[in-house]
Amino acid sequence: MNKQEKMRQDLLLQVSLMLLDIIAIWIAFSLAYWIRFEANVIPVTKGLPNLGEYLRALIFTVIIWETLLIYNGLYIIRGKDFSYNSVYRIARSTLIGTIILMAFVFIFRNLNLSRWVVFLGLIFSNIFLSLGRWAFYDIIRHFRKNGWSVYRTLIVGTGKMAKVIADKIRNHPESGLSFIGYISNPITDENNHVNDETMGSIYDLDKIIIDNSIDKVIIACPHLDRNLIFELLLHIEKNIADFSIAPDMLELMINRVTVDDIYGIPLLSLKDSPLKGWKLFVKHSFDRLTSLIGVIFLIPLFLIIAILIKLDSEGPVFYKQERIGADGKRFLIFKFRSMRVDAEDDTGPVWAKPDDPRRTKLGSLLRRYNLDELPQLINVLKGDMSLVGPRPERPYFVTKFKEKIPLYMSRHRVKSGITGWAQVNGLRGDTSIEERTKYDVYYVENWSFLFDLKILLMTFISKDNAY
Repeated sequence: MNKQEKMRQDLLLQVSLMLLDIIAIWIAFSLAYWIRFEANVIPVTKGLPNLGEYLRALIFTVIIWETLLIYNGLYIIRGKDFSYNSVYRIARSTLIGTIILMAFVFIFRNLNLSRWVVFLGLIFSNIFLSLGRWAFYDIIRHFRKNGWSVYRTLIVGTGKMAKVIADKIRNHPESGLSFIGYISNPITDENNHVNDETMGSIYDLDKIIIDNSIDKVIIACPHLDRNLIFELLLHIEKNIADFSIAPDMLELMINRVTVDDIYGIPLLSLKDSPLKGWKLFVKHSFDRLTSLIGVIFLIPLFLIIAILIKLDSEGPVFYKQERIGADGKRFLIFKFRSMRVDAEDDTGPVWAKPDDPRRTKLGSLLRRYNLDELPQLINVLKGDMSLVGPRPERPYFVTKFKEKIPLYMSRHRVKSGITGWAQVNGLRGDTSIEERTKYDVYYVENWSFLFDLKILLMTFISKDNAY
């Protein structure tokens, strides 16, 4: 498929999504009008209004809202999936659009709209727009799995980061990307990194892009010279391909720098976590309340799992282990026991692996569906942990990693979590600690309440590397 055909496919998807949004807005306000004036839910005291006024207001609303949705990037579809950030951007667009609508109503006094219709229309629109997009992207995921609207992707680099990205693309065809091969950098790549999927070096980039109809190039070579990166970008753009750059630890550190001063003397500092003051209070209050409700409602499930563990194997129901939490403090984490009592007698501290022989029969099921983690709600109630945050690690591994992994201890600036941004992206168990640290640091530096809600929702979906 050539680039022109892909562009037509993109345009078709964007127009389809726009029509779906227009229909969603139309239905939302029609439903609001029906509830206000025809369903006898809210008493009508002044008679039925002029329907023509509402139709004109609705056309104006559609135009304004669609403009705002376009401005907020909600019709950029390529390589994207439905995300909970989209819900936020939809809400922001529709709220601003409603403010503009009410401003016009105030200016043009002859336009008389029911505040109930506007309010209900806003609520219903957000629901229908979000549901419509979720269904739309679900359909797109199905088509992408079958090779429709897929972008041929080349990765510059042959190291660990490049391999992680390639594996993600292979395991998630619904992303709209198709991994074609690697490009090596003869200056930095070691020979043992180059494999059968390496299509050439960076000096052959132009030819490789043209010969293989490449649509996207991802630069995942941490030690690449900045001038060379700029030169590569010029070559990629010249061949009308998209590009992305995977950041390394140094870039993450640079992005975290803020400028302060002491009486005119400039000082560079690392950004602090946004989890301060009232935000920290909101997070901790939500954690305690949610975990309390969770423990109360899950007592029957706890009892069932406890009985099954006793029937399945010898040993205690709960497994307690020392972990490192916020500010390096130690605490005992609680889990349902999913392995033999003597699991580490011969090996010492090790991570779980696929088809781990140490697991019990029931333990495999518990770990697959994250049920072994449920007792950690007690840790949240005690204040040792949060619902969302970097996973707490054992002292043995913390001592080992803090000397080798840049920024590793930054993940301990917040409370550890039952689930986290790294975990829902498949980085758990015996996976790259460098990649997990990147995700944890990103979470610490970009925390928001909506981000926590997104991770909690994703936890029920993601089972990658759950073993």
